[in-house]
Amino acid sequence: MKKEVIDIVIRDFYDLAKSDFLIGYHFRHIKNFDTHIPKIQRFWYLILLDLSSQEKKEVVTQGVPKNVINSHEYLKIKPGEVGRWIVLFEQILKKHHDRHPILINQWRTEIIKFQRLFLSSPTLFK
Repeated sequence: MKKEVIDIVIRDFYDLAKSDFLIGYHFRHIKNFDTHIPKIQRFWYLILLDLSSQEKKEVVTQGVPKNVINSHEYLKIKPGEVGRWIVLFEQILKKHHDRHPILINQWRTEIIKFQRLFLSSPTLFK
């Protein structure tokens, strides 16, 4: 059930983000979302699910970014774009809150952690 909620939230977020006036250009350059989306889903499985050691190993070997900041540096993200990402993600989490309230609330906590991580990065906003 949790994986399905994560999958739906990720797909809905990217559908919204690709068409966003402020940050959509970051997502529109991705040539093949069919390979990108599963990587993002696996990333959130690691963050949000209580996986066994074996499951974590399997998820990581399937391709999950080891360093979130490093994997986004090439995008030249602006601080305001991080804020917009938060706004859009919150819209999607709110839309799906009733599907799994505990998971969605946990996700909100993780989103705030990522916001702090990104905004405090000494290398991201060069």
